[in-house]
Amino acid sequence: MRNARQKRGDWGEGVARGYLETKGYTILGSNIRSPFGEIDVVCALESELVIVEVKTRNSTHYGYPEEAVTAHKQHKLRQLAQWYWNVHPQYRTVRIDVIAILVEPSGESHIEHIPNAV
Repeated sequence: MRNARQKRGDWGEGVARGYLETKGYTILGSNIRSPFGEIDVVCALESELVIVEVKTRNSTHYGYPEEAVTAHKQHKLRQLAQWYWNVHPQYRTVRIDVIAILVEPSGESHIEHIPNAV
């Protein structure tokens, strides 16, 4: 059974995938497990592989969503990106983006896409 935090994360990842598709990205997968952890969303934009970390928050009480991508998390994201790129070398380049989603009490959500965040 998924808890509220996991359900919010799943919802945010769905929002992120929809957002990326509207921007011309091709979604290759989501929740991909590796020896280093899990990749939220993997997509491509032309010949570039894009690893996406999605952070969703209901408030800024503990900071903005993107602030949760700590130095430790950035290190893990680099490992994940290298692992995936080694398995899929057909892409010329790889980058790591962050999509931060903040949901207001009214239900309105704000999406910030940070390319090359890591």
